[in-house]
Amino acid sequence: MKFNNPYTPTYEEIIEWAYDIGSVEPEQDWDILVDWLVYPDLVLKLASDKNCPSQEYFLHILYVVVGQAVRGKFSNRSILEIEVLFDHAKTVDNPNIRTWLGRSRELIKHPDKFKYDDWFAGKLARS
Repeated sequence: MKFNNPYTPTYEEIIEWAYDIGSVEPEQDWDILVDWLVYPDLVLKLASDKNCPSQEYFLHILYVVVGQAVRGKFSNRSILEIEVLFDHAKTVDNPNIRTWLGRSRELIKHPDKFKYDDWFAGKLARS
């Protein structure tokens, strides 16, 4: 799958990539470099779709978004942006999304509990 610009993927490119079995990141650290909140409902949909081959990857992206915000003390993302994402997430009936939402709210309350491997290396997304 070829992206016009992997750092600003279109909605359609993301969907095509997500459902392409065996897809690999088009760029190293793609999960960290793309502004995924441009498409919050799409990321939530893909993270909750058990038929999506990249479901775990998109769940991981949700953890990365919150982890980046908390680790950066909301200098790169405002708490309002995260709260808007949470509002979108509340409409998704999926246990993985509910777990992510609970863990994310807990991390915001207790930022000292941030662990790189949990939030950036995919540990929480896999558990």
